Amino acid sequence: PQISGSGKILLTKKTPNSIKYTSTIENGFALGVFSEVYYPDGWIATIDGKEVEILRVNYILRALSIPAGQHEILFEFKPDSYFKNNTITIIGSWSVLFAFLIGLGMDMRSKIMPIAKPIFSKK
Repeated sequence: PQISGSGKILLTKKTPNSIKYTSTIENGFALGVFSEVYYPDGWIATIDGKEVEILRVNYILRALSIPAGQHEILFEFKPDSYFKNNTITIIGSWSVLFAFLIGLGMDMRSKIMPIAKPIFSKK
């Protein structure tokens, strides 16, 4: 889109994995340049909940093309590798817990119901 707008962008909330802004843009689209390092892997940008492309400016910064009006801009860090590895960790943890409970159950069963010994034995 043609960049012809102007306005302001305000930081409203910042956490390690998300950054939230509000913008007020007049007269068409504006290029919002954010003082954050451009790193496309894992970062998702949305304007009013709709995903938009993160642009690279000045080799190191990130930017968005922002339409006219008032908008909520959200950058979220959601790398696929984290969620895949987290799922593997959860499955592994539950497997270890399940194996521990089975072992504990077998141990308790052997104490409650000892293995029967033969009454008669050959000598």
